[in-house]
Parts: sequence; structure tokens; C-alpha cells
Amino acid sequence: MNILIKILLIILVICFSLQAQEEHTIIYPDTLYFKSGKLIPCLISMVNTRFIEAFWKGEKNTILVKFLDKFYKKDYGFVHMSMPDIQAYLDYQTSLLSRSPDTLFLKDGEILPCSIIDMDTSYIEVIHLNQKKTVMIKFVDKIFIYGYGLINTIGSELQTYLDSQIEVVQGEPEYVENPDTLYFKSGGVYPCFIEDMNDEKITIIYKDDKRLISTKLIEQIYFRETGIINPAEPGFYKSSGAKDKAGPQKAEDIYFPVKSTSERIMASIGGGLSLPTGEGSEYWNTGFAIYGDVFFPVSSIVFFGGRIAYNRWTPDENELVNELRGNFDYPLSQLEVSGSATIFEITPCLRLASTSVNSSSFKFFVQMGVGLYILNIEASGRAILEGNNVDFSIDESESKFGLNIGAGAMLDVFTIYPLYNIVITEDETTKYVSVNLGVTFGN
Repeated sequence: MNILIKILLIILVICFSLQAQEEHTIIYPDTLYFKSGKLIPCLISMVNTRFIEAFWKGEKNTILVKFLDKFYKKDYGFVHMSMPDIQAYLDYQTSLLSRSPDTLFLKDGEILPCSIIDMDTSYIEVIHLNQKKTVMIKFVDKIFIYGYGLINTIGSELQTYLDSQIEVVQGEPEYVENPDTLYFKSGGVYPCFIEDMNDEKITIIYKDDKRLISTKLIEQIYFRETGIINPAEPGFYKSSGAKDKAGPQKAEDIYFPVKSTSERIMASIGGGLSLPTGEGSEYWNTGFAIYGDVFFPVSSIVFFGGRIAYNRWTPDENELVNELRGNFDYPLSQLEVSGSATIFEITPCLRLASTSVNSSSFKFFVQMGVGLYILNIEASGRAILEGNNVDFSIDESESKFGLNIGAGAMLDVFTIYPLYNIVITEDETTKYVSVNLGVTFGN
């Protein structure tokens, strides 16, 4: 028991140390080469023809160009301190800004021109230098969104923006085909059925949902009646005649640019075997377990959530007969037993995954939890002792504190993990192992 508690404490320390390391480690991808021969790894945040601003050792520094021989900028390469080289780099930055209308201002000082394609309160997905990247909100200080403005990530501004961009309208929409198309500023092209629109919102129908999309996200619209229209023109919707009768549904899945935070949640349901262990386990057959769990992200590898599970075992008559025969001085000719023992688990849990939940379809994890275990035994039977029938029954229930620890793996939507459970009962601890196989949603 003491060994298990020590293991739990060690894993908890590992979890929080990894979390702290993730939050405070700063990688310096750029390098300044001084004329004196000194090299300084840093993060270059701004360049012009007179000076360079760069971060190192947690501080912002300004260096005059005349003291530098060259610098190395990640995703670009070496820039020598000659006018043609510097101007070429500045022209590149200008072209990058024109292709990347949005900007992330990171807390370590880096300014990241990009095109935001997806965002919630935990993550931002962007296109930067033609590559898709995921940035955690906790590393971002401010966000500039083209057509909307500057958003602080601390406070209610981010949630206000997300709430304003998309919402599901209650009601029973008709099934439709997708004769219209929305062209998003982020580059997405999505088929849909446009039911109505105005200067601020476009009402579309897709499958079982009627949705409102902010026109601030839209570059162009293809409408079945009028062709290509530009939502930046005031009153563009008045001549579109967007109301129309819906037809039958025929389209591929549509992707909307702002997803709910719930899509980052991992939830699974499943079942498996439940095996009693320890003293007295030989009197019970291998049983089954049914479980459900849900986990919320604390970071890219640490998740907190909870688990509920139902375990059931039936008695082993042969083992019970052998045991009782050894305890009676009189011959026991027959024994019949029916019933079951069950345990219902309600345990908050901590899970540490080997990789980011969005970065790999296969990952290992360790998990531990503590909580409430509800034990119940209902059994009845009859024994024939020296020709006499002896009836007996048991009906006991108790709620106890317990803990579990285990490890497992996730592959796409499938999860498998064994858990070792210890329940602190009055006479002795009750121990069992459940081997869980389930289907995961949201990973």
C-alpha cells in the first residue's frame, strides 16, 4: 500500500514538472553574428535598416546593425549586413504579411504573421509559411484578426469574439443540397445552402444544423442566383434573394472555422474483464467491467477528468465447497450458491499522455485516480449438512475510499488500459484488476 502511494506521488511530480517545463522553456531559433566574433542565440522580433530587436535571457535587446556581421532567421536563412541583403529580407517580410492577414503576438516577444483557420479558448490553428501549426493560447499575449481587430487572450475578449462568430440556431431545419459556397479569408472553401444573409451574418443550413456565420470571416460568396458576390460591399445581400426552398441533402462534411472547446475533450466508453486479486479472490470467478470516462486538457500532455465503472463477479462454487468442507467436522454433501459481488467506481483521475493529443494518432499514457467505491454483495444458497438443509443469505453494502493506477495506449478511436484498484475496507483491502477496451471520442 505504501509503495503504491509513493508511485502515485512520483507520477504526480513528473506530471507537474513536465507542465512547468513546457510553460517556461524558451527555444531560441535565431542567431546574431557580431563583427567581434561573438554568437548569440536569440529570438529576432523586428528588423530594419538601422537596428534589430531580439530576445534572449528573458529580456528584449536592441542591437545596432553596424555592430553585426550577419544574422540567421529561422524559416528564411542567413542575412548579411549589406543593403541588398537587408532589403531583400524586408521585402520578404512585407510579402509574408500580405499573404498572412492575421498576427499572433506571443508572450516571449515573437510576432507571428499567419492565417488563422481555427481557434478556441485552448488552441489556435494557423497557416504559417505554407505549413499548418497549432499554438496553445497560454503562449499567446494578443491576436490580431483581419477585419476584426486586436484581441487580448486574458479576460473575456477572446470568448466574446468566439461567441460572435458562429452559433447554432434552434429549430428544425429542412434537408438541403449544397448549391452555394463560402470562401473564407483563411483559405477554406466550403459548400453549403444559404438560407438568408445580411451585412453581419449569413444563415446557412447543413445536414441537421442551421448555423450563423459572421461575414467578417468571409472573402467571397458564391450564391446560386447571382454568382460571386463580395460581402465587403454594404447591402450586398439585398439583391441576392437568399431565401429559397430547400432541396434534398447531398454533400460531403463541411468544416466551420471556429470549433467548440468541447472538441478538445476526450471521452470514452467501453468494457472488459475484471479480475479479483489478493486474499479471498479464489472464491470469485473472473467478472466483467463497464466504464465511461471524460478528460479535459490541462496542457498538451496533461489531462484531468473522471471515470465511472461497474464491476461484477459471481461466486466459484467449487472453491467454496472445498473451503467449507475443511471447516466442518460433519460431512457437507452439497452446496448451491447464487448471487454476485459488485463494485461501482466514481473516481476523479489524472492522465499523462506521451504526445500532444492532436499531434499523433498513437500515444501511450499513464493514469491514476482516487475516489469513491460502492461495494455490494448479494448471495444466497443452500447446503446439505448430515442430511439437513441449511439455507443462508448475505446482503451487504458499503461505501469506501479507494484508488487506482494504470497505463494504456490510444490508437485512433480505440483505447486499451488495465487499472489496478485498491479499496480500503475495514478488515483488509479489496483488490482487483480491470482490463478496459473502449472507443474514444474527441481525441
